[in-house]
Formats: sequence, C-alpha cells, structure tokens
Amino acid sequence: MSPRGYLPTGIPSDRRLGIVALADDVLSLIDHLGPGQVVVLGHDWGASTAHEQVHRMPGR
Repeated sequence: MSPRGYLPTGIPSDRRLGIVALADDVLSLIDHLGPGQVVVLGHDWGASTAHEQVHRMPGR
C-alpha cells in the first residue's frame, strides 16, 4: 500500500494528508479485505497512523 502523499501516489485530490486521513485509508483497506484477523504495524508516521486506528476501531 502506498500511503497518500508519498510516491508514487502523490497528493490526493481531497488534499487530506494528516494522520486521520492515513488512518481512514488503512481502515478502508481493512474493510475492503473483509472479516478476519488483521495486524497493523507502523514505524515513524506509520506508528502514529496505527495508534490512530486503534482509537477509531474499538472492538474490531
């Protein structure tokens, strides 16, 4: 997955580049993949994104 704002994807049309937007993208990917166990790991900005996801998806 190429996060928004990073090559090769570039700046998205909605111009959202923050942690919440990145977390939304990963949550959308998880929803797209369907039910099952998911492990999210992050480093640097990815760690902040993973932390945001924990707060946005309690009980999942």
